[in-house]
Amino acid sequence: MLKTKVVTVEKIINVCTCDRCGRVMEQDADDWEYQEKFSIATRVGYASVFGDGNLVEGDFCQICIQKTLGKWLKVTEDAPPGFNKKLSSMFDKIMQPYQRHLENERKLKNQTKDI
Repeated sequence: MLKTKVVTVEKIINVCTCDRCGRVMEQDADDWEYQEKFSIATRVGYASVFGDGNLVEGDFCQICIQKTLGKWLKVTEDAPPGFNKKLSSMFDKIMQPYQRHLENERKLKNQTKDI
């Protein structure tokens, strides 16, 4: 015998609230604001205006970033030449030896697939 059963499913979504204007940005919303959010998290150093060694964090919508920092930001259609290479070298410097080894293995495996 075939029966139909109604099941209620709970969905978990990521939500971020702009610390400046209070805009709520939901990950699965149609407006794409969640994907365009800016999250800042940095540990400041000695003699910082934020205090020695404090953690500075903030989540902001793209509208607030544009309103507050827009005139000082450099916006381009694409990354400047060499930008991706610069990022790669930065990641190489911060990787631990075992991470570099795993990354090299992954690259080798991908090169082998192409042959």
